[in-house]
Amino acid sequence: MFTIEHISENATNVLEIRNAEKALLALVNLKTGGSLDVLQLEGTKIISNEGALPFASSVLFPFANRIAKGQYTFEGQTYQLKKGEVDPDNAIHGLIYDREFDIVNKEVTREKAMATLRYEQTTSQEGFPFLYAMELTYAVSNSELTLTVDVENIGTEAFPFTLGWHPYFESSNLGESQLLMDCQGKLKVDAFMIPVEKEALQLPSELQIGEQQFDDCFYLGATTVGFKTPDYHIAIATTSKENYLQVYTPPGRKAMAIEPQTGPANSFNSGMGLQTLQPQKRYNLSWTIQKIG
Repeated sequence: MFTIEHISENATNVLEIRNAEKALLALVNLKTGGSLDVLQLEGTKIISNEGALPFASSVLFPFANRIAKGQYTFEGQTYQLKKGEVDPDNAIHGLIYDREFDIVNKEVTREKAMATLRYEQTTSQEGFPFLYAMELTYAVSNSELTLTVDVENIGTEAFPFTLGWHPYFESSNLGESQLLMDCQGKLKVDAFMIPVEKEALQLPSELQIGEQQFDDCFYLGATTVGFKTPDYHIAIATTSKENYLQVYTPPGRKAMAIEPQTGPANSFNSGMGLQTLQPQKRYNLSWTIQKIG
């Protein structure tokens, strides 16, 4: 039996989705942009943000990763975004990771539980004066979770955007874990982690993590990547047609950030993966985590 409980007390505002019979648990934090704090599928912990990793499971909008110096030009107008505390040289990881979302729908069936959250930006923001609404729908079954992101332009002007997601996946032994992806190349970056060019690169289809340290963006030829650890094997799929993957190993090496993105860092200036959403139009995509072993 699936259950959805809204826990709102003191400083806590989370949705707890459970199926005790199948050891399923998903915790969604409404105060931090609707981020996924915990994911346990079939009794196996996949995601846990107990280590206070930065931007853990944040949805990244209207840009993923960095914008160089926080500056960009769109339709002849130059804008200045606020630079990030963790990166004082650039704007980083969008504008919604610290916004509080509201619950607009909850639904439970025999097969899954679903919850939809919504946030509306109805006033101008520094560096991004456009108006938009975001809906995040989490659909969870015993062996998989799908996050659907729906963006609506509720203003009168078009705006540029890319989307990303920033989950950290746990591993009891990162060195003995493998990343599975159809890598078509890598983005070379400058000293400020801003891409400067695409670089052709061939990697094994199953890349052993070993002692490697990653903070790299790859561009992919497929819509699914995999992650194998000593404890589980998952597939991470997207409905996006253009796919970049940021991979990051944080200090401690107890997890790996595997971040699907529709565009890489600095897309507002490079145009890579950049899309434009017209007034009163919508865009949506889904990311799915499926436990297959």
